[in-house]
Amino acid sequence: MGGKMIFFSARENFWETDDFCMDKDDAIAEVDLESGETNKVSKNKILAQLKDKKVLILVHGYNCERHEVIAAYLSISKYHHYIWQQYDKIIGYAWPGGDREWEYFSAKRRSKKSGKRFKSLLQELLTTSSEVGVMGHSMGCRVTLKAVDLLQEELFPKKAKLELFLTAAAIDNDTLEKGERYYEATLLADSTYVFYSKKDDVLSVACKLTQLDNAMGMTGPENPEDTLNTVKIIDCVRVVKRHGDYKRCMPLFEYLKKEDNGTSAPKKIKLSHKKLEWTMK
Repeated sequence: MGGKMIFFSARENFWETDDFCMDKDDAIAEVDLESGETNKVSKNKILAQLKDKKVLILVHGYNCERHEVIAAYLSISKYHHYIWQQYDKIIGYAWPGGDREWEYFSAKRRSKKSGKRFKSLLQELLTTSSEVGVMGHSMGCRVTLKAVDLLQEELFPKKAKLELFLTAAAIDNDTLEKGERYYEATLLADSTYVFYSKKDDVLSVACKLTQLDNAMGMTGPENPEDTLNTVKIIDCVRVVKRHGDYKRCMPLFEYLKKEDNGTSAPKKIKLSHKKLEWTMK
């Protein structure tokens, strides 16, 4: 499965890794996931296509060049097509997260502005679509939570269901707890899923080099009891060995399919390659 995907981009010239586009609004294009060919399209046309649809937005992490973003989104779209099948449309978001491993701090600074820009897209879709999911990866989780936090701060009256899927989140592990930085964002979301693995190689190095607290993408929330009941915590140590494994982790997509089919798992669960089974509520 290849095909084309709609992308919204905050990047200069659509694919520059370090600079924001000068326009107030993000650029919009249809991207061929096999060739990478990028053709600009009008905002009104795309929003009309997404009206009353279930829409999944993909938000990449830092240190992602054009080909890496496209490859990751292609992989996720394939697993969604064959396993998850929850959303009518999948769209990609691109923000200037750098293209070097040592650009962590500069990418982190840009993630704040990226979140402010991403908020505009999220706001429109939560007004016109029937359901919105956001799958953020690594520092893309920071972009995602910043956008949702701003909407909650503005008391935005969302009309659509909102679900957040946070994989390998490059944020402090207490961030979603009551009184902490992005707790308010989880109030706006109908469900928040935190996927983590202590074997995450990238986050392990990043935390040591930057002397940050443990990343949520490595440990999950520090105090799960201080998060909302709508926050699910999924330990992926048995199925995720590297930072980028989530996009092709079959147990993850099988888990989400069961959740969407009404077989709701406990708040905390550990995934494995064995058949997923848990009791209905």
